[in-house]
Amino acid sequence: GGPPTLERLESELGRLGPEALGEPLGAPPHVAVHLRPYAEDAGRFPSSGFVGLLGRTTPVGELRCQLGGRLAVPAGSVLIMEQGQDLQDSMGLADNGVVLPGPARRKAGAMVELFFDLRAEEVERQRQEQEAAFADFKRQQEEEARRVERERKEAERAAAAAIREEEARLRREEERRKKAEQDAADAAERAVAETLAGLPADMRRIEYNIDWGNVVFQRLTEMARLAGITVEECTRRASILGFRGTIIEAFSADVVPMKDDFPFTIVFGPIRVQVKGATHQRALSFAVRDERGLPRCWAEDGHVLSDVEPGSEEFVAVTTYFLGTLGWLPRICGLQRVQNKEVYSRFLGRGEHDLTIMFHGCKSAENERNIIDKGFLVSHCVSGGPKYGTWNAYASAYSDSGFIYIEPSQIRHIFVVVASHQTVVLNNDTMRVVGQDCVYPLWLLTYTGGGPQAGRR
Repeated sequence: GGPPTLERLESELGRLGPEALGEPLGAPPHVAVHLRPYAEDAGRFPSSGFVGLLGRTTPVGELRCQLGGRLAVPAGSVLIMEQGQDLQDSMGLADNGVVLPGPARRKAGAMVELFFDLRAEEVERQRQEQEAAFADFKRQQEEEARRVERERKEAERAAAAAIREEEARLRREEERRKKAEQDAADAAERAVAETLAGLPADMRRIEYNIDWGNVVFQRLTEMARLAGITVEECTRRASILGFRGTIIEAFSADVVPMKDDFPFTIVFGPIRVQVKGATHQRALSFAVRDERGLPRCWAEDGHVLSDVEPGSEEFVAVTTYFLGTLGWLPRICGLQRVQNKEVYSRFLGRGEHDLTIMFHGCKSAENERNIIDKGFLVSHCVSGGPKYGTWNAYASAYSDSGFIYIEPSQIRHIFVVVASHQTVVLNNDTMRVVGQDCVYPLWLLTYTGGGPQAGRR
């Protein structure tokens, strides 16, 4: 077969399993040396070891250097052993007591069998290096996890800030929209009021004749057309000023002008109605108890707060009396009926024939909610002294003068109440103070406009 070479060695090792260590070392003839791992080392070394070619007289130190280079460790860290003894670097194999195979055995493929291992210091160094590398890897993992967490939190904060900004933008847009709507409504109201106020006197003056009712309807129809409103709205705004200077509530109650009132004038805008007059009686008719034992205006929907349909008889009657005792002309935002059966069951005026429609203001949303839920509680009274009574105004103007709740948007709230004559603590031309359960908050009315207390909180 000839002397061993690296190519021949690699070809043969491909079948045997060990890896070729490298180029032959020293001068020929070369001896094949099989270096086996001294112990299994978790895959750190090839399990079948390495095979190197070393000249017969070449110092073992060269083989150690070649093996150290292959293992990527200093040569001095490598042990090459035969029968448990590390070989001397300065001597060849034979001088180290290694028995070399003869020519026949070498030709048959026999090799010198030696073992290798790493010195304890190198093993410790590699262990520390691995631990340091693992610690560095863990540190990098933790830093990466912290970075990812920071980025996640920053993204969450940015998303939350974007949501808050978007919500703020939507609120601003909604406020601008509401303000624009309010401004448009106020402008439209002013335009209507100015048109109605500027109508010619001869159009508003009604002479007496047998067909005067049709004349009034025709005039109101024309006035509504000029103002751009419905006839119903025009009628709601109108009052009659009789020839003798009396106010005739022809358009809000079952009263018609007498012949002596002609010629009368149709007027628009703030005008006072008589407290407890025809308009009052019309509004009071909706508070009368029916066969259910409840106010006849109450619906069956079960809601404590129930919207009253704008333009309905109830809506017109209540808001007309409110407007007629206010002294200025606001825009009505809404009317809600308070249908609290538990509170009403305690009302001592149920079935009383001489109830009075009055007004009550409270200065906060919390007080308003408490009145809706629990009724008027004399125990919470402050004005007049502890437990003095519940104060009610005959005219809405008194409550509106500084005792009502006003939202930031300037929407004003006032209760329209029914008051009993039982347990009267104080009664004069302006107000009536009554005891516990002697008044019921039948309606909650909201309105807005430039009244005498606009902007006051």
